[in-house]
Amino acid sequence: MYGEPEKWILMVTARTPTNIALISDNISVTLDPNHLCTTTTVSASPSFDQDRMWLNGEEISLEGGRFQSCLGEIRARAQDVDGKKKRYQN
Repeated sequence: MYGEPEKWILMVTARTPTNIALISDNISVTLDPNHLCTTTTVSASPSFDQDRMWLNGEEISLEGGRFQSCLGEIRARAQDVDGKKKRYQN
């Protein structure tokens, strides 16, 4: 119906092994992903009044410049992908 917010929610989850830099970025150790890993879930919907993200099952605050910079880059890349899909569909 016209004027109502869209009613969809997109959730994406990524699981990555933990990596520890011992001395510098050049010397590091990746831990066993079956035991020590990070699980991040992001959710987007036009009905949300703010962005939402969970780290290892706990919702985290996205306030602060670092998170907002990352989210801005994700949005820009998503728009690039969406634009490419639309060009290929025509």
